[in-house]
Amino acid sequence: MTKQIKILVAFAVLGLSAVMMASCGGGSGSAGKKLASNDILGDLPNLIYQYNTQDDALRTQAKEEQKNLPFTENGLKKAKAIDEKYSAKRKTLKEKFVADIEKLKSSLIGKNIPYEVEDGAPFEITSCKIVKLFENGGLHYEIELKITDAKVIKTNWSNEYWIYCDYIDKDGNKFDGSGCGVIMSKQEKVDGATFTHQEPMSFSSPENYVNFAKIRFFAKK
Repeated sequence: MTKQIKILVAFAVLGLSAVMMASCGGGSGSAGKKLASNDILGDLPNLIYQYNTQDDALRTQAKEEQKNLPFTENGLKKAKAIDEKYSAKRKTLKEKFVADIEKLKSSLIGKNIPYEVEDGAPFEITSCKIVKLFENGGLHYEIELKITDAKVIKTNWSNEYWIYCDYIDKDGNKFDGSGCGVIMSKQEKVDGATFTHQEPMSFSSPENYVNFAKIRFFAKK
């Protein structure tokens, strides 16, 4: 392989790396803006928001420093050095984020999440609480429920029982789309059966969760 081809390949690899870095970010806004603590989720939305915006800033800075480098072997060396410098900074940022998330576990895991069930729903919920918190900031909450009318929530194509939910803010408004729970059962008799199900809560727009107040459960309309 000639030196020129090697340079072309190396720049292509660095370019692909930059594209991948840009595609995996999240959040928006200026780094350093602190979100208020949420009554239920505590500082979790803020930590995710801070990490996303600061990581975005580092990736943008790396691209800015690389974009005008000459298409030469020396330019490649500089681009690689910039890539390594910002990769190290992003790694340090991620390690701090993971450590901060770990500190939240004791205050969040086992915490009850307020909820409501629509009038006339074909199920009853007796518990809704946080049971897992992952290093990326996502969490799982667990619901305990009893099905009172299985035929209303059973699918036509499989033995699945579905309930749906919306995330509700302090003003009573739905935000961040809808979630749904899927309860699998092979029991012949489902009415009156009690189930436990875990559902993920991810934070694609963590700023929306500053005013998170409760989860509203309902059957599909």
